[in-house]
Amino acid sequence: MNTFSEEYLISLLERLKSTPRRDEKLEELLKSEKVSPSAYEEIEKRIRDNTHTMKKAWNGMTGKLRAELEDMEKTIKVLEIQQAKIEVSYAVGELTEEAYRSKSEALELGLSLLRDEAEKIKELLEGVIPSEPAPTKAIAETVTEILPMERAFHFYTDYGQRTGRHARSLSEFAETVRDIEARSLRFHLMRGDFQRWVRDLGDPELALALDGIRGLELDDNELRDRICDSVRRRIGH
Repeated sequence: MNTFSEEYLISLLERLKSTPRRDEKLEELLKSEKVSPSAYEEIEKRIRDNTHTMKKAWNGMTGKLRAELEDMEKTIKVLEIQQAKIEVSYAVGELTEEAYRSKSEALELGLSLLRDEAEKIKELLEGVIPSEPAPTKAIAETVTEILPMERAFHFYTDYGQRTGRHARSLSEFAETVRDIEARSLRFHLMRGDFQRWVRDLGDPELALALDGIRGLELDDNELRDRICDSVRRRIGH
């Protein structure tokens, strides 16, 4: 771990935290007609894409830190066992004073360095990094959880053409898919909007399933059924 990594993580955290405010400001601009619907759609798409990229970077870096910490803790345990063996060997006379000091000092130095580094990573993960910087909860939690409006899915039929419908949970999403206009489903599915939303909720498997539907030649009813069934299978309904 280095200072650059820590500074980058902190910067990434602040940018992720600012995303809801960016969305709110964009909504205000649209309502006040300071941006056109088409410009709104383009900017919103860029915000979503940038947020998705940042979340991937966040998850990748924190994942590496946790893996690094786990490896360090395993190594520390091995060295502690080795240290105990040296102590026992010295106590029963199997090691000379010189050999004991040499081995013991080398191990203690290695342990000290590893413990310090592990502690730094722990402080970063527990202090700077919150438990949920991005929506990565398990599906079991997102099924019943009612999301805030800034994380709800808003249905459009085309750029700038809102349906007025939204979903604030996976269960509500499945219900809305049942009776929303088919062209809204095609619009979002082909752009990858559904996939990004459920991936951000913490279900990459459902995102892949929906992405697979995108390449199929289906009529409106078949498309509706396939999307709805995929979601319902994941949430256990």
